[in-house]
Amino acid sequence: MVRRRVDFRHVGALGLLLLLGGCARRESPPETAAAGPRHRGGTLVLGTPEEPELLDSILMLSKGGQLINNVLFSRFVVYDDSLRLIPDLVTEIPTLANGGIAPDELTYTYHLRPEAQWHDGTPLTSADVEFTYRVIMHPDAGAESQQGWDVIDRVDTPDAHTIVFRLKEAYASFVSDTFSDEDVLPRHLLQDFLGAEFRHAPFHRAPVGSGPFRFQEWVAGSHLTVTRFEAYHGGAPALDAITFKFVPEASTAVVQLQAGELHGFDQLEAAQMQPLERVAGLALYRTPSQSYEHVDFNCEHPFLSDARVRRALAHATDRVAIARHVYDGAEPARADQRPLSPWYAAAADTALRHNLYRSRALLAAAGWRDADGDGIVERNGKPLRIELCTTAGRPARERTIAVLQQQWRAVGVEVTTRLYNPAVLFGSPESGGILRRGAFAAALFGWGQPPDPAGMQTVYGSTFAPPNGQNMGRFKHDRLDSLVALGARVADPVRRVPLYREVETILLRESPTIPLVWLVEIDVMTTRLHGFRPNPQSGDTWNAHAWWLAPAL
Repeated sequence: MVRRRVDFRHVGALGLLLLLGGCARRESPPETAAAGPRHRGGTLVLGTPEEPELLDSILMLSKGGQLINNVLFSRFVVYDDSLRLIPDLVTEIPTLANGGIAPDELTYTYHLRPEAQWHDGTPLTSADVEFTYRVIMHPDAGAESQQGWDVIDRVDTPDAHTIVFRLKEAYASFVSDTFSDEDVLPRHLLQDFLGAEFRHAPFHRAPVGSGPFRFQEWVAGSHLTVTRFEAYHGGAPALDAITFKFVPEASTAVVQLQAGELHGFDQLEAAQMQPLERVAGLALYRTPSQSYEHVDFNCEHPFLSDARVRRALAHATDRVAIARHVYDGAEPARADQRPLSPWYAAAADTALRHNLYRSRALLAAAGWRDADGDGIVERNGKPLRIELCTTAGRPARERTIAVLQQQWRAVGVEVTTRLYNPAVLFGSPESGGILRRGAFAAALFGWGQPPDPAGMQTVYGSTFAPPNGQNMGRFKHDRLDSLVALGARVADPVRRVPLYREVETILLRESPTIPLVWLVEIDVMTTRLHGFRPNPQSGDTWNAHAWWLAPAL
């Protein structure tokens, strides 16, 4: 559910300091697997709480889908575990220095690795890249976002391994955006599905990719298995196979890890760490991330369309208590940017502090008063009753909505709660997805905020509500629209700072979302696995081609 945006074209020493200022050192155990040469063979069974609906990052980007797509497909670039942009499908990353970016910054030239091929043996060429661009831009194909792609005037393919993008106007993060989230797709298998039929192509449930592992089977509700692709352009992986096992209940994952049914689990909760800390053969990884838990409001809801009500709920929320008691002392989130980020607005330090008096005053100003003395505020005879939903099987989220229910009740707001299977909450509109259909009042879930803020346009822009983007809350604000559109096209980081600080100020005032807590991602993995380097930005499987299992003792 995250769009990752970082611009490396104009970043010098100061720029890197600004971009990485909010990132902390990763805590992880030392290598504990048996020493020796790289061992070839073995199947890794990796648990994940989320089963994707489709394996297509253009139609739907989710955490669960990213974990699997990383091993099935290739992209132009990928972020490593130190937030460095590195080439994958291309021979080098275009820069002004190497001539890949023209001096006017309107032409970008990429060169594909000539040895890259699809899992069916067909060569991967520039025609596949050009076709994927047409899929993204086709009005009926259903791409989740066209941000960054809509600035392209045309795509030239002078030969089988060269792609030239010619832009209509400058775009600040073009290098880091271009095929970093989206996978390159095989033209020869999908060209007959271009248009409205694209979403319904059988390919998305049994894909043919170009990554280090090839698709083998997908048993819905159970698991998905991939096997080694010997001809992978980055070198054949050591593992025979990886089985992704879908385990939505955290408690079930703990039992399966203890029993050895899982070798590892992605995104464990803090509450599940203690029973695993002394399990022989398992290592725990704690990785600070740019992800945060938050409440999204549906700004089209009859009660929540008023910014005063949303701001009142923000003041009624005690983030410090939630961070301390539910998330094991994690850092409270006062905004969707970390305090050390250059985009952070200083007003966030105090703007929405826990303040019940201020919360009640805002509700009263919006016409909500407890006229009958039952403890619930009303307006025009209707009580202020809101349903707050989140994903089932995640104890921290279930505890958080229970805490919010109590905190908001203190200012006269009645909250009912509802739990959804992740596939239902995050599903596509066609499959009945709650968020993308706007079928909610308030929802608690996680969001990833990259160091570069260009992706804020698809999250908060008025024209980016699903199916055209990730503005799940249907938030609309003309001034913000202008600022995020300009910020995405301004390359100079000094000029961008005041733009995005004003955006942050608007978000504080309008409160379409309540950031709650910055997350530390927790992973558990067998100590037999070498090469595992957790990566909250690109997903932990970003370097699965380099993993290998030491033989069991």
